[in-house]
Amino acid sequence: MVCGDEKPLISVVMPSFMGEGTIARSIQSVVAQSFSDWELIVVIDGSRDASESIANAQAYADPRIRVLTSDNQGGPAVARNRGLGEARGDWVLFLDDDDTISRNFLSRMAAEGLDEIDARVSGFVRLNERDEEIGRSAAPEIDDDPVVCCLEGPPAAIHCFLTRRSSIAAVGGFDPSLRIGEDWDLWLRLAQAGCRFESVPEYLAQYRSEGTSLTADGETMLRSFSRVLEKAVESRADDFNRQRAADHLLASLFWSAGNAIGRGEPAAQLVTMVPRRAEWRFDPLSLAFRFIDGLAVGSRRPWSAQVKYVDRYRERIDELFSALHTRFGDDFESFHILQRIEAELLRAGHYSRPIRLQLAVGVPLLPAQLLRGYHDTPYPDLLLLRIPGLRPTPLFTVMTPMFGPMSGSQLLGQLLRSTWRRLDMRINGSERAFGLAARVRRAWRVGLRLLRLGSSGSQPKQLPTPVARLVAETEARIREAGVVATLPRVPAPRPVPEHPATGASAAEWEAFFAHEDPWDYGNAYEQVKYDRTIELIADKGAQRPRHALEIACAEGRFTAQLAPLCDQITAIDISQTALNRAARRNAGVANITFAQRDVFRDGVDGRYDLITCSEVLYYMEDVAALRRLTQQIAEALQPGGRFVHAHAYQLVDSPDRTAFDWDDSFGAQTIFEAFRDTPGLAHCRTIETDCYRIDLFEKAPAQSPALVETRSLGAPLTPEVESSLVWNGAVQTRSDVAQERSYRVPVLMYHRIASDGPAALAPYRIDADQFERQLRYLRRRGFHSINLDEWDHGARLGGSLKGRPIILSFDDAYVDFAETAWPLLQRYGFGALMFVPTGHIGGSAAWDARAGAPAPIMDWNTLARLAGEGLEIGSHLVSHSVSSMLPAPRLLEEAIESRVMLEALTGRSITSVAPPFGVSDARIEGVMEVAGYRRLFRADGGSAPVVGLDLRLPRIGIYRDMDMAAFADVVGTADEPFECRDEP
Repeated sequence: MVCGDEKPLISVVMPSFMGEGTIARSIQSVVAQSFSDWELIVVIDGSRDASESIANAQAYADPRIRVLTSDNQGGPAVARNRGLGEARGDWVLFLDDDDTISRNFLSRMAAEGLDEIDARVSGFVRLNERDEEIGRSAAPEIDDDPVVCCLEGPPAAIHCFLTRRSSIAAVGGFDPSLRIGEDWDLWLRLAQAGCRFESVPEYLAQYRSEGTSLTADGETMLRSFSRVLEKAVESRADDFNRQRAADHLLASLFWSAGNAIGRGEPAAQLVTMVPRRAEWRFDPLSLAFRFIDGLAVGSRRPWSAQVKYVDRYRERIDELFSALHTRFGDDFESFHILQRIEAELLRAGHYSRPIRLQLAVGVPLLPAQLLRGYHDTPYPDLLLLRIPGLRPTPLFTVMTPMFGPMSGSQLLGQLLRSTWRRLDMRINGSERAFGLAARVRRAWRVGLRLLRLGSSGSQPKQLPTPVARLVAETEARIREAGVVATLPRVPAPRPVPEHPATGASAAEWEAFFAHEDPWDYGNAYEQVKYDRTIELIADKGAQRPRHALEIACAEGRFTAQLAPLCDQITAIDISQTALNRAARRNAGVANITFAQRDVFRDGVDGRYDLITCSEVLYYMEDVAALRRLTQQIAEALQPGGRFVHAHAYQLVDSPDRTAFDWDDSFGAQTIFEAFRDTPGLAHCRTIETDCYRIDLFEKAPAQSPALVETRSLGAPLTPEVESSLVWNGAVQTRSDVAQERSYRVPVLMYHRIASDGPAALAPYRIDADQFERQLRYLRRRGFHSINLDEWDHGARLGGSLKGRPIILSFDDAYVDFAETAWPLLQRYGFGALMFVPTGHIGGSAAWDARAGAPAPIMDWNTLARLAGEGLEIGSHLVSHSVSSMLPAPRLLEEAIESRVMLEALTGRSITSVAPPFGVSDARIEGVMEVAGYRRLFRADGGSAPVVGLDLRLPRIGIYRDMDMAAFADVVGTADEPFECRDEP
């Protein structure tokens, strides 16, 4: 029966093939709508049953219903296009003949705001043939980036969408070559065309899973999905490539396999539908969810019931994973995926007593269970504890490894700790939203550390006796194997005393000079500076000084060069220890007199033809004291006498140029200006470099402008000197930000600092120029490296760190770190934390050789040398396998072996670990804690809190495509933009 000529707002298109058992229900769900401005177009697609007569009867009763017939030549896509061609409404809903919509679906989906969008989408409830709910799918998060959302897979069931008809027509409707996935293809093309989508956060549709839909044909579904993904690759949607297409097809494989196994059919043959790949990028938890959802649909039983039928599924599941291993090899994470499937089955399931699966055991924490504890052997790789009935289930469930029997109190304690950690993660992720809670949490943790009750930064966790015995036995076995004894030992670092502060006493300077040559005056950089100072002293054929004064002669190196130029030298210093060494160095030189004198307090007396000093006047108490000394020096010079000084530029008074970030009150610029402004002194000549200036003054009337020469440094800086130098000035100095309090630490994660290597790993390489730009950016903004001891100290005393702390971490111990990264880090005054895969140290090449040319890694001697120079060491385990792929006993042995070897190398406790590839979960955290680690670093981005989350600390991956604006954002200085002066 044909309806009238009035145009409806919404056209509902319903293709039907052999749907006599369900079509009446589907049509009635439309007729029952509270919204009446619709038409229903039923396309009978070659059915040989009573579908057409049922539809015609409905149409006779309601003139808004029309019935068309087709010959089933192209499947549902062709039938939908036929109905679309007959539709008159501005908006279209596609409803299959076995699905239904809620009574308020059209009224809710057609609510105000339609003019601003092209499609609305809701969530849906999945029902079986008995109308029992077997699952729910929320509306997709499609509003902000529809293309990305649609590329992740079919965003929702087809009848969840209300779509503008003209938009569908503009992209050509459904692709008739697809028998399954044609709706996914349509939504993706609409998203690529720029259509605007909006989610409705309600479950307004019902998806019926009765075992007769096309999705029951796994091979056809995978073939169609492969075609959809291939079209996305060809369209270059959002840089979609074959890698991502294969990963999505793998996810579809797991859903189809679960669907087949749920129906009691084999699934192993579906594995051949997915191409082989050397590398997979997927989330095992997501694959587990896909598989269980497929099980629920195929078996038509809810998620909560699936765990009871695992024994029925076991043979088919084993066949599936055997086929996956055969096709994809050892590197495919079959173990982890199967473990996650079992864990999620146990998490969702309803059971009142422990239930053992292949890799996991689920234990409901009922009173009787808490009295008994859990002691059954063999111990499971994964123990899942839960409190039945409490929601949300993930919050009151904990997964942990098991290495020994657990009492009821231990079971409950593990659950409570895990629940607290989850809450802690939530607060940490939204500290602004949980401001008061975050502050209370921080104060509580700091209090625990002050009382030495916390685990981080205080004492290791006390393990149950059986577990502690297992750890001790494993450590002993590793040490007895003999490998540890062959490792080199980190050399003791050369003591570098910290120089006294401004206004220090003679006793403090004596303590400083207790270390021989504390300034390292014998290096080439200092020698060039001496030579240039001598050049100015002998400037223009000046007369030979009869009597010279050298202020702060230290250990007499410059004194030895000055002696041949003078008749008599008086060399003074505040430290008698330094003077004794100077006398020994110049023994036999008759024209030198050494004398102890504190020029800062006692000033200068006597009359001299030459006065000289180097790197000393910074230590004057203040500028007023400096000016008093300049006047004394001027008065002590004979007419025509000369004063020559050499001092380094400091950021405190030269913030816009290359200068040292020291804690003094002033630097070379202020010292020069003080002498320039002293009456009776004339500025004659200057030799200036990036780092310092040497000035010549003469006691004489003002002369013509001084000669100023700019020269190169003439010699490389020592790492100790250069580490305090900030090139091109500073936006913020370390001194400027020293009193700031930081409650979070950015932990940057680098891989290789190199320009060559396998093409597949190019995104993980940073070339030396890009790395140096990042270091200079950090240095010019006052960042400073911290080590883990400093982190512990800050966590214990106040829960924060001073200034702008940062950790630069590196994985895998590549040779290019030693050759390229470490020298740059030293140059800019940063340390590093290296996570070392002990099983690969000393090998000829790293594991990424599978992706192309091998990348060499360090040997033990190189690693020991760098550790002696200040490199901090953490564990990257032994084999560099994905931690989630290893059973708990094997993972524990790797964790202990790596720690024992690194402790033998460094001679100190190794407390930090970064599982390879940044992969971690509750099971891995539990293993690492048992193995003796206190900090676990993951690769999930964001800065790490100073207190809390010790076993879930995030790291920020730094990759080749990260520009400086993005780098500034991740380190928290987006308001201090990149400048041209940041360039090396």
